[in-house]
Amino acid sequence: KTKHIPVIAVTAQAMLGDKERFIKAGCNGYISKPMDVEVLLTEIGKFLKN
Repeated sequence: KTKHIPVIAVTAQAMLGDKERFIKAGCNGYISKPMDVEVLLTEIGKFLKN
């Protein structure tokens, strides 16, 4: 029932390879902290277009 709900990881883990690890774990998007509002809105916008 919930497979269509996108998951965006918001994390302080921002080392090389962390984004790929989150995507591989099933997240649809990734934002590292400290978070920029424009980056957040862009990432959310990717899923609202669908």
